[in-house]
Amino acid sequence: MKKVRTKYGFPIYIYDKEMDRFAYEDLTQKKVWEKNLTKLYVEALTRFKEDILVIDAGAYIGWYSLVAASLELSNTRIYAFEPFQETYEMLTLNTIENGFKNIVPMKYALGDKIQEGTIYPNVGENRGDSRMYNHSAVDYINREPVAVINLDEIFFKKRFLEDYKHLVMKVDVQGSELLVLKGAKNLINRFGSDVFLLVEYFPAGIRSMGRREEEFKTLLDELKLHVDKTFIFDQPSPQSFYDIVLVSDQQIELIIKKR
Repeated sequence: MKKVRTKYGFPIYIYDKEMDRFAYEDLTQKKVWEKNLTKLYVEALTRFKEDILVIDAGAYIGWYSLVAASLELSNTRIYAFEPFQETYEMLTLNTIENGFKNIVPMKYALGDKIQEGTIYPNVGENRGDSRMYNHSAVDYINREPVAVINLDEIFFKKRFLEDYKHLVMKVDVQGSELLVLKGAKNLINRFGSDVFLLVEYFPAGIRSMGRREEEFKTLLDELKLHVDKTFIFDQPSPQSFYDIVLVSDQQIELIIKKR
């Protein structure tokens, strides 16, 4: 474990390079992780200014949660979901280290229903690549039981939602993104046009979860959402989301907004 001070002013504990070379290289060299995506995320938060409900689905060690908290926006609360015990402990450590009272770490996996599940953490050089399905690669030989819950069950029926006017969601869940959004339909609709989503889209992972990629586009249409920007490994792509998915099976990052 290594402690790094970031460009946003807060310290963060990260894994050693042999356990997560991607976050390690970004944060030790550039003092920021996923620079371009983080910039758009910060712009969305500062544009909304206040009264924001932030959902960090697949929070990992807490980068996006910590960034949001560091902006010190009025009446903003961040719910950080991380099911893998080891990284949940690092998320909690980073929250406590910074004294951020508006981050709420939650040890749940997210999906479209309440159930018991199993998470398969990557014990190789990418600790952030935990998956909710059995993967054949040697790096996924471990497993942990986890509780799965949906966002509508947690938030939609709760009266405290009246305190918030905007919704910002970051979803990086290795193939569970379709199920996470299906389980948040009422929540997303509740905020109308005041919604910003940063979603990693992983078609092979979606299929491994027993679903079809076409369901993702259908769900976006149902929720009146559209893909505003696409990124590949944090770099802007000139192609539209629909052009990319026709010819590629790779993970891409999506900025999604209301139509």
